Amino acid sequence: MRQSDGVDLLGANHRRSADIGLIYVAPNDDRQSVLAAILTQEKLGRTHIAVVLPARNSAFQRAVDFDGLKTMRRGLQAQLVFVAPAGSAPAEFARQRRFPVYPSLEEYAQTLQEDFQDQDTPDIGRVFGGRQTPDRSPASTSAGETEEPQPPRALPGSPLAERASDMQSEDQRTTGESVAEEHATEFPLAPPAPVPHTDEIIQPANVPPQEDDAPTSATPAPKGAGENDVETAAIHPLSQGGPAGSLLVPVAASVPAISPYAAHAIRGFPLASALRRSRRRWLIALPIVLALLVIGYFVYQPIVNLIFVPAATITITPASKDLSTTYTITAVTGTPDPAQHQVQARLLYAASSALPKTVNASGAGHTPATIATGTLIFYNSSPSPVTIPAGTVFTDASGVEIVTARAASLPAGNPPTVAQITVPAHAVYAGARGNIPAFAFNNVPCCANGVFVQNGGAFSGGRDQQSYPYVEQSDIDEAASALESSLMPGVQAALQQQIQANEYLVSSSHCLPESSSDHAAGEQASTVTVTVMVGCTGEVYDQRAAQALAQELLVTDPAQHPGNGYVLVGTIATAVTQATADTKGSVSLLVHAEGRWVYQFNTAQRQALVKLIAGKSQKVAKSLLLQQEGVEKTTIHLFGGNGSTLPTDQSQITLAVLSVPGLQNAVSSIGSK
Repeated sequence: MRQSDGVDLLGANHRRSADIGLIYVAPNDDRQSVLAAILTQEKLGRTHIAVVLPARNSAFQRAVDFDGLKTMRRGLQAQLVFVAPAGSAPAEFARQRRFPVYPSLEEYAQTLQEDFQDQDTPDIGRVFGGRQTPDRSPASTSAGETEEPQPPRALPGSPLAERASDMQSEDQRTTGESVAEEHATEFPLAPPAPVPHTDEIIQPANVPPQEDDAPTSATPAPKGAGENDVETAAIHPLSQGGPAGSLLVPVAASVPAISPYAAHAIRGFPLASALRRSRRRWLIALPIVLALLVIGYFVYQPIVNLIFVPAATITITPASKDLSTTYTITAVTGTPDPAQHQVQARLLYAASSALPKTVNASGAGHTPATIATGTLIFYNSSPSPVTIPAGTVFTDASGVEIVTARAASLPAGNPPTVAQITVPAHAVYAGARGNIPAFAFNNVPCCANGVFVQNGGAFSGGRDQQSYPYVEQSDIDEAASALESSLMPGVQAALQQQIQANEYLVSSSHCLPESSSDHAAGEQASTVTVTVMVGCTGEVYDQRAAQALAQELLVTDPAQHPGNGYVLVGTIATAVTQATADTKGSVSLLVHAEGRWVYQFNTAQRQALVKLIAGKSQKVAKSLLLQQEGVEKTTIHLFGGNGSTLPTDQSQITLAVLSVPGLQNAVSSIGSK
């Protein structure tokens, strides 16, 4: 189940939407929940409560389901209606029990609109002392049926209503004549109060209107499964009239039908005669009242117009035109020529000072061990020649082994003269230990009798294996990168400070670092010092001048002229959509310009419009205004008069022209500050 207010029918802006309560019943909702929803809507202050029923539902599918609602609606302060498909069982049961029934929400909404409009319209009949006619009920008969007169509604709890039930019991035990005599005694008529005829329905002022909204069908409705036989009481003259005050007898399924004998007795009752006489009086008075109303309208309408002077307020929304185009403007580093659509451009440069940084070399190298070399001298004092083969190893007193590099052939000696020969030799093992001093071998006997060896000089060139650092390329790169990171923000800020308030960078600045080092990559060194300097370049263009030039071009462009009477509103919105620089420093700019021109009405034109529509009907006046140049939309509000015609007095017509706002600023330009 869903509950809502009158927004679904009348719209959110209708002032009476809050007075309407809607209950959308689902097929599986029970009857008790629907009753609770009705009470909830009443507590919300609704004056009309509509229950929307599907053709098949569990809450109200049988006739007996509607019987209890008759008692409930007497206590409601709101009109209770049903919306159900025409010809369905819920629609027939509700209609037979005198509930207003609508076949669709659209028809119900139309009826509400008409009722509210009638309530808002002054009741002329009351001006002449007449009585307002009660609201008519919606058409609740099904297709093919003839709408019957609506039965009257009884005032709940009245003595006459209570006695109507007693009359049936009396009828069952007495004749019609005794019933008439008894009731004539118990219900005397008040002679001063005129009683209307039985065929006329009198609406008590304190009875809710929903009880006499739907006619009573002459054909009994179908009964649901297991439903008791319940019949609707026939309308009897006694139920349509009453004692003074026009109290009515309730007619409902809960009241048993009056027997034919009792009905016959009541027809002879003085009450029926009084009602017939009242009807004849009304038939005579009705044409007279209508004639007085017509005469009063034509007689008093001029007086009303004098008291409530007709006036009108006309609101016009002027026509507007949005003009937009894109212009090509060139920014040059030289002197710009506005006639050539040129503006100023400038080249910018900023550089940092050289900043050094020393870092440790991360490369690790190794030097291999080397063999010491020298010469050995052999002496032969024997008379026989001697040959010493190459590779002969000699060990000095320190244990250093020396080997000959080639063979030594000694001739025989001739004492006291000895033979000698010098051959190259080197240490057997690499390292600094092989660097033996001179005369480590000092006439040491060797090889054969009379043969001696010595080293006249020291052996040299022997080195042990060594490790050493060297510079890697990464050492230089990391030091340079750190210097660039520290120098770049300052250089870019220095370049940004050169940009003036009216200038924009064509693109982001271009920065290049320059670096050097005291050692190249691969050189043996424990540290390396790197020096870096950063330089940034950029080009700017005069953005304000470009926008101003585009605005001027749009205003003076004959191809964009909006027409006579149109005036620029606000400012022209501009945006640089593209900026491209060439190798020579010139910048090509695409500048989009857009503005709004609104038609302006001068005093003479306003007076002419007022004169044009004075005395015209509202519809004709609106049509004439919309045909005039510069009028986009118009609304007309009338006060006093007949509500549909503008005053002939032009001074009573107020013409207001709404202001149309200009365009908002365009998007940011291409580039950066």
